Amino acid sequence: MRLATKVAVGFALLLALMAGAGWRLLTVIDRLHADNRQLTLISFRVADLGREIRSGLDVLDEFGEKFLALGGDRGYFASLEQYRAEISADLARIRALDITPDERAAVERLAQSWAAYLEDIPARERAVVDAGGSSRRTLAALGAAQAGHLAQIDTQLAALLETSRQSMEARVAESAGDARQAAGTARIATAVALVVAVVLSVVIILSIRGPLARLTRGTRVLAEGDFSHRVPAHGSPELASLAEDFNSMARRLGELDRLKQDFVAGVSHDLRAPLASMEETTRLLLEGLAGPVEPRQRRMLELNLQATERLSSMIGDLLDLRRLTSGKVEYEIERLAAADLAREATEEAGELARRKGQTLRTEVAPQPMPVAADRSLLLQALRNLLTNAVKFTPDGGTVGLRVQPASGDDGASGASASGDGVLFEVWDTGPGVPDESKTRIFERFYRSDPDRKGRQGTGLGLAIARTIVHDHGGALWVEDRAGGGSRFLLRLPSPAASGGDPSGGEPSQGAA
Repeated sequence: MRLATKVAVGFALLLALMAGAGWRLLTVIDRLHADNRQLTLISFRVADLGREIRSGLDVLDEFGEKFLALGGDRGYFASLEQYRAEISADLARIRALDITPDERAAVERLAQSWAAYLEDIPARERAVVDAGGSSRRTLAALGAAQAGHLAQIDTQLAALLETSRQSMEARVAESAGDARQAAGTARIATAVALVVAVVLSVVIILSIRGPLARLTRGTRVLAEGDFSHRVPAHGSPELASLAEDFNSMARRLGELDRLKQDFVAGVSHDLRAPLASMEETTRLLLEGLAGPVEPRQRRMLELNLQATERLSSMIGDLLDLRRLTSGKVEYEIERLAAADLAREATEEAGELARRKGQTLRTEVAPQPMPVAADRSLLLQALRNLLTNAVKFTPDGGTVGLRVQPASGDDGASGASASGDGVLFEVWDTGPGVPDESKTRIFERFYRSDPDRKGRQGTGLGLAIARTIVHDHGGALWVEDRAGGGSRFLLRLPSPAASGGDPSGGEPSQGAA
């Protein structure tokens, strides 16, 4: 499934979940609104009208007794008619409300009792009024009938109010249940949405993180010059396509690098023979085999010989680097003493230091420090470091080589954290290496800063040294030296830690 499809499906699920939860919450809210309307507009109105009817019944009872006590007073009869009309109106209002079936049944019973009252009592009271009074027995019978009717009406009214109260409580309880259900639904929907979001995020992150990490690591390795590295082309189609493009680019860069190296190696090899012939011819001329040489001629020949030697050295570096990175070098590993290697390296670099009036110091720790290495190649790496230090140190300066047992806090990036091994330190009193160049100074053909452009060299010496050191399982890096200058640190593992052939029979495919 494509990455964009995964994201779209995931967010569609989230939207569907949130839409369902929202619809459910809106439904519950509508029910709560209906319940509140029922309570405020209907149930409370029933209760208010019921209280008004009860108040009217109390007045009817009071005025009825006074009407009978006065033997049928016309004024009280008129007041009774007025209150009866008000009670009838209140009862009609109750019957017009959208009440529950139980409440409507109670209202109908109340209406029947009220109708029976209206059919009996008003007519008998009017007869008393029209007759101008009645006998005590008649009035007593009328009072008893009125009391009976009012008691029946009051009983039905109490039943209606009780039914209304129960209906209100039921609606309140139902509303509370709906509210709790809404809260539970919201909590469940939120929890499920969070779980889905987390799962979706984890799936998407895992789908992207692994391939991107492989591409990042591959890009870093590619930038370090290893064009043989390939990235697994799996995962989402977009990232798999990107990995295939990366592999195609790496393959093409590897082909271009091999073509470049083959071209440089071929040209260098073809130049070596005529260059050696030119160098030998110049030496013969300087020795006077072709006749006397005047001082000015000698000077020109000496400059020509120096230029020829530099060009020969450059060609030798190119061929050495090509040989080291081709995988065809056979390391002859043997157990060597670090002190002997330091002595041989300084002897070879001593002449160059003396020409510039520099002091070359050597400090070697007294304890035995064995290393497992190829003598000639490791000497070449040390010699390259020393000649580089001499080259960039001003005339009259100081260059040094210090050899001591390695410790766990030497600061080697990627080096073994253990204290086993030997540390070679080549230091100088030159201008130092800029911070931005410390990681690139070991690249092929790299020149660190404008101040060094005037100095001779191909920029291959440090690349060759680092390739040799890496093939021995060691590390090479540069640091600033306290008091000025630089210190190049070469760390090699002990013979026991290196396990024989440090390179494992497969030298590295180039410097960083």
